[in-house]
This record gives sequence, structure tokens and C-alpha cells, in this order.
Amino acid sequence: MIKYNTIGFFRGAYSAQSTNDEFKLAGQAGGVVTSILKYLLDNDIVDGVVVAVGEKDNPWKPIPKVITKDNIAELKQSQKSKYFSSAILVGVKHAIKKMKLKSVAVTVLPCQMHAITKMRLLGKYKNFVDKIKVTIGLFCYGTYWSHKFFEWLNKHYNITPEAITKMSFSHEGFIIELKDGTFVHGSREKIYSILKESCKHCQDFTNVLADISIGNMGVPPDHSAVFVRTTLGLEIIKKAEQEHYITIQPLSEDGFKMIYEISLLKFKYHVGKKAFKISTGELKQKIKQLNIPTIKDEGMLAIYVIANTGLPIYSRQFSTVTKNVDQAIVAGVTSAIIEYTRSVFGGDYVKEIALGLYTLLIERGKKVSLVTLLKKDCPLIKKIKKKNILAGIGNI
Repeated sequence: MIKYNTIGFFRGAYSAQSTNDEFKLAGQAGGVVTSILKYLLDNDIVDGVVVAVGEKDNPWKPIPKVITKDNIAELKQSQKSKYFSSAILVGVKHAIKKMKLKSVAVTVLPCQMHAITKMRLLGKYKNFVDKIKVTIGLFCYGTYWSHKFFEWLNKHYNITPEAITKMSFSHEGFIIELKDGTFVHGSREKIYSILKESCKHCQDFTNVLADISIGNMGVPPDHSAVFVRTTLGLEIIKKAEQEHYITIQPLSEDGFKMIYEISLLKFKYHVGKKAFKISTGELKQKIKQLNIPTIKDEGMLAIYVIANTGLPIYSRQFSTVTKNVDQAIVAGVTSAIIEYTRSVFGGDYVKEIALGLYTLLIERGKKVSLVTLLKKDCPLIKKIKKKNILAGIGNI
């Protein structure tokens, strides 16, 4: 088992393709996910699979659907990526509670996989999560509100959902193939404003918690990159190959490097560095120029700079009290508090938090927030509250 921080644990990395010509032709990247799901149903490994299919009036707006042996022909409806999240766990609930299925496989985005994992770790809803036998996680650059995306597409290109035959999103841009054979393409920067807010806080590109993670980069055309993470996942992939549902070969070194670099980009900055357009070195230089109290100032314990996506990007800890503090925890908690208070109080956010013997001061900028931790009676608190230290960072 190999570990990379941004890619997660994996037992094998492959380039894969379906052996089913229909799945290959209709699929997003070689029909691999569909073939694996068919293998699971054909071999009674699960009673049903929960997938996302297009809504009747808008085939690109995903809704959950349960596929069993009885309606396995409908599995192909789930093919092609739609880039908009669906209530897939509602589909799982329907499969278990209404259809009384004993075991299911599910295709999920990273955020959905995180929810399943949290329920498992907390021992909550066991009758629900214990019946999720196989998880297939999709690589994810982030999802969009479908209605906003199609409003934007219609406004800028006069395109309706019915005119689209395929959409492909990468870390750099998007390509939309139309039924008349033409293409529309653009950079991700153009549609960043309609990216879901929660996606701006996500660091998981390759779906690190799934049994099997699948995406369409770092591999030849009409193939999928596959990371196998669990013993069960490895067994499924190997047997699906042996029974000629898919073909696999080791992921190339160049392919792995590409996936790793994109994973790192999302882990550190979110996709496209949109949330944080400055290198760590440049940021440290700017912070050194600010009039921030140092260890010489009694009562100052630590400072942190946090991207407004919730990612930690700089810290200085001046006291033994804070030397073992994980700045990622500080960033996550602070960002959650900021977003929560902004929602509750109509755009404003909390700027001071009392923590017993200590005080946390928060100063929010355009792209980053500055967090300072001080002793609660520290005289520096008044000075910091009077002066906008973040002003020195400019437009960051």
C-alpha cells in the first residue's frame, strides 16, 4: 500500500477500459464505471447499484436511480459525466428502506463519500451505511448549480440542454459537444462564479476514501484512471478483468504525475488557483512586511493566514502553548465560524472569539483571513483591533 497525501492510500493504479463496445461508445471515458457496476450485479455481489441519471426534462440534471438485475438495461442511462451533484444518498435510502435491498454499490463524489465515512466512523445510521457494500468514487474538480450553469450557457452561447451531446470538464477548462457536431469551449475561470460554495472548501480530488476511485485524466483517450484503495476494491477490479468486463494495465508514470499534480493543486489552492493567486514564498514575503507583533510582544501566541476557501497557507507560532497545534484545524474551525456567522447575520462575520484564557481575533480580506491568537488580557488586542493589518497584504 502506498500513501500520497493528496491522492490518498491505494493498492494499485491502472488505466482501464470496458470490453463492452456499447459502454465504450456511450461512456465518458471508456465505460469503466458502468462495466464494473454490471459486474457487481451480474455476480450478485450487491442487490442493487445507485447511480445518477438525467432528469426527464433535462438529461444533464442528475437525479438518483436504483438499478437492479430487473432493470439492468437502464444502467446505460447513467453514462456520461454531468458535473452537477445529485442527491445520491437519497437514492441509497430509497434502495434500502423502500426496495428492501440488503446490499448496494454506489457511485459518489468526494463530499458524498466523506458523509458515508463520517457515519461509519461515528457508528450512526448503521442500518443505512452497513448496507453500502461497495463505493466507487469519482474524481471531482467541483460541481455547479445546474440551473445557473445552463442560464450562463444560454446567455453566452445561446445553448439549451437539449442541444448537448457530451460535456467534458478538466482542471483548465470545459468542452461542450453539441448534437450538430460543433463544440463550445472555455476556461474554468469563466464559470468560477457559479461553482458551488461548498466545493471551494474541498481538498479531495481523487476521492481518497472510496473502495475504487475513477477519473478521466492521465490516461489515453477512451480510458479511465483507476485507483484501487481497499482489499475489496482490488478483488473487484481483478475479477472484473478476469471475467472480461474490463481491461487494465498499470497507470503510466506520466499519467500518475499528472493526476498527482492536479490533486496537489486542488489540495493546496482549489482548482485553477482561483481562490489564492500567489505562491507561498510571495505570501511569506508580504507578511514579513506587515506590522504584525512578534514573540517579543508579550501575550501574542500565534498568527495564521487562511485562504477564504478554508485552506491553511501560513502560520507563525510564538509560544509553547501553540507549538503542537495543527494549522489545518485552526483553518477549518475559523472558516466554519466565519461562514456560519455570515449566513446567520446577513453577510457580517464574527471578528473576535473568547476562548477561556485566550482570545482569537479574525480579520477577513478579499482572498485570505488573518487569525491572531493572544492571551485574553493582552494589551495588543486593542492595537490589533484598531489597525487593519490585512491592508498591508494588498489585494490578496
